[in-house]
Order: sequence, then C-alpha cells, then structure tokens
Amino acid sequence: MVRLFVSALLGTLGLSSDVRELTQGALPQSPTVVSQCVVLRGEQFGQLPLEVKVGSANVRFTAWKTADADATQVVGFTYVSTGAVHWVAQSGSQLLDGSESDWLLPDAFRGGRSRVLSSLRLCAS
Repeated sequence: MVRLFVSALLGTLGLSSDVRELTQGALPQSPTVVSQCVVLRGEQFGQLPLEVKVGSANVRFTAWKTADADATQVVGFTYVSTGAVHWVAQSGSQLLDGSESDWLLPDAFRGGRSRVLSSLRLCAS
C-alpha cells in the first residue's frame, strides 16, 4: 500500500515511479564516518610505546607526564599523529578538551597534591 502511494506520488511530480523495497541487507553503504574515537584508561597510561588507531590517523604516544616517581599518576602526555585528532581528558569529574599534542593538566600540582587523569578519549577530527 505504501509502495503504491509513493509510486503514485512520484509519478504526479514527474519523477520516476520505480520504487524498490529495501531490506536491511540492501541498504546503501555510507562512506561518511561521523566520528571514530578511542578511550584510554588505567593501565594504558604510562605505556611506551603506545600506538592507537583513531579514525584514519595513527597516534603514537612519546611521553607520559607523571606526578610520581613510579609513573602511576599521569598528569599529561605527548604524542605524534598522522592526522587531525581531538581529545577529551577526564580528571575526577572535570572534563578538558583540546587538540594539542603536548599537554599538561592545568593546576596538576596545586595545593601539594596532584590531580591525575582518569581517562583520555581521542577522536578523529
């Protein structure tokens, strides 16, 4: 019924009335990627070398900035990337975003105690 209505409507508009039924398998493939992201947490912080694929970009972390001698409290990072990357860093309930490849958590050492990263989301720009 819907198919007949669409065919009739298209015909009255002077457009092709060739209407096909599409099944899930017949849906056209979309070449557009809205966003591809990777989330780093916990034990991934501090690993060198650490390389991740973010969209079509290869991101290689070259340094982790830490607040302690054991390198367990990460407060910043440095990376190189083959493409544009945007990131969101989480420290507690605070979210900070940017795209710079060399970054340190603002006020990381304020008040004698360090704030540390709990997650880092990298997305293709």
